Parts: sequence; structure tokens; C-alpha cells
Amino acid sequence: MNEKKGIELTNEEFFFLAGLFDCDALIGVPDPFIGYWAEDVEGKLKLAAQSLKQKGYVVHDDCDMNLMPELLEYMRICTKTNLTLWLQTERGGKSAESYYYLSPRKVIESKVFEQGDRLSYVLRDCGTPEKAWDDLLQRHKPDSKPVLYGCKVQIPLYIFEEMLELRESWTVRRMEAKLKEQGVFSTAARLLAKTIKNYESYGQFAAFHEVQERWRMDSVYFLYGREVNWLMRVVAQPDGPYAEFQPASEASFQEAMRHVVLQTKPELSVL
Repeated sequence: MNEKKGIELTNEEFFFLAGLFDCDALIGVPDPFIGYWAEDVEGKLKLAAQSLKQKGYVVHDDCDMNLMPELLEYMRICTKTNLTLWLQTERGGKSAESYYYLSPRKVIESKVFEQGDRLSYVLRDCGTPEKAWDDLLQRHKPDSKPVLYGCKVQIPLYIFEEMLELRESWTVRRMEAKLKEQGVFSTAARLLAKTIKNYESYGQFAAFHEVQERWRMDSVYFLYGREVNWLMRVVAQPDGPYAEFQPASEASFQEAMRHVVLQTKPELSVL
């Protein structure tokens, strides 16, 4: 265990451990050896095994490799689950990203840390699915704000992405004009432009459910401003993907997250 209150793993170590459980692809853990020659990969995997031994996470007994009980339990859940949740947020210039691997009795969070082009993870026990879900909703619920606009707004996704990318240099007035060009009414254009320009938090919540070796996936975005909190979904239109915004209360935010999970796994009962 480390000062971050969890089991800390590098990308290479996490990938190596997943391989011990015959898991070829683990959501949230990219293959760190893409583009390597086979003999180079073998050497890197040996280094990962040595690093895990130095940390005390594994013990070699003759020809066997034994994982410490806590890590063994965590890896079994991460590699055998068929439902994974993902939450990525950006607030005050700081980003946070976590994956949640669900089993019937326990949820394991994998918190992602990025330093340059290197990834690392901290794994921790979140308790039962019911407790983990309640904690997730409480930690990431928006501040309560009135719903000042009651209609949905749709704009081409590429326009939203452009405004988001250039928000430091664009004024609210310019954004508002751009939105009006897309047919957005004045009140909604003003509120949405102010939120994009000066948002307090922006992120995405997604669920992945494996069914017969195929994955179902659904997601929702959230954009929280000083006056209005917005939920955003990507919807398909004949001329391409659109961003659909809807002002959100705290209750509708929680319902949107629940909807994402149930869209991928309708039979889930803990929500």
C-alpha cells in the first residue's frame, strides 16, 4: 500500500498482471507495448514482474508466482467483470479519471494518473456496488442551480468541440453569435455560451457491458456553469453527429448516470 491509499501500479505492471488472468484486453489499461518487437516485449514483461516483486505485491515460490491476497482479489474482479464504469472530469484546470470494475459483491476503482506519456494507477476497494454507486453520485453531483431554460439545444458536434478548444481566445459574444447561427434561441445561446466559456466542470460518464464477447457502451457528458448545469449527449443526425444539451437539476444528473448504466445492462438491480 502507498500514501495514495491503494495499490499503485504502472501501466506495464497492470498489463502484465491482467495477462496472468488470461485477460487480453482490459478496459482502462492500454497495451503499453504496441509497436515493440516480440523479444523486447518479453524483456519489458520481465521488468514488470521484477518491479512487482520489489514492491512486495508478488512472491516467487520455486516456479510459482503468488500475488498478495488483496491484489489477487482486485485483479480477479478487474479481469472477470462484464461491467465497467468510467468517469473523467476537468475542474479548475485539474483532470481526474477513474474506472470502476463491478462484481456482485465488490467494486474496485482504478484511478488513473498521467505523467507525460506514462500512465499509472491506484487501485482501491469501494465496497459493495450499492455503496460505490451512492458514493459516486455524492462525490460528483453538481452544485444546486435553478433550471433557467427548459428546452433541449442541438448543434453540430464539431462546432461545440471548436468552441471548447478555442474558449480561451473566443469571447462569450462570439460564442453566442455562433450558436445563434445554428438556430439556437437567444436565451439558450447566451446561457450556453457563458457556460462553455467559463465552465466550472466538464466531463464524461460511460458504462461498458460485455455480452457474448461484444461490448455495449453508452455515455453522457456534463458541463457545469455558474448559472446553469448542462447534460450533453451525442446524437446521430443524417448530416453527422450533434451535441444535444439539456439544462439539468441534481436529480436529472443522477437519473442520466443511472440511464447510462441501464442502457448497457438493463437487468442490473443495484441502482
